[in-house]
Amino acid sequence: MPKILCWLLIPLLFINATAAVIDEELTLKNGDRLSGKIISRTDQAVVLETAYAGKITIAASHIEKIGTA
Repeated sequence: MPKILCWLLIPLLFINATAAVIDEELTLKNGDRLSGKIISRTDQAVVLETAYAGKITIAASHIEKIGTA
């Protein structure tokens, strides 16, 4: 029985690991789009870690929407 359980858990772990690397995409009110990992999010700002610019803070008032890239 443990062998069957192991084979059922492996795909779930793989799916969970790949979901963690999906970037979020911020669409700004001026039309620009930024993608990366959201580090923190408050009513005032979003901190986004990007591959090209490191961590950047965007004021919430400049963000049109947040979705997956």
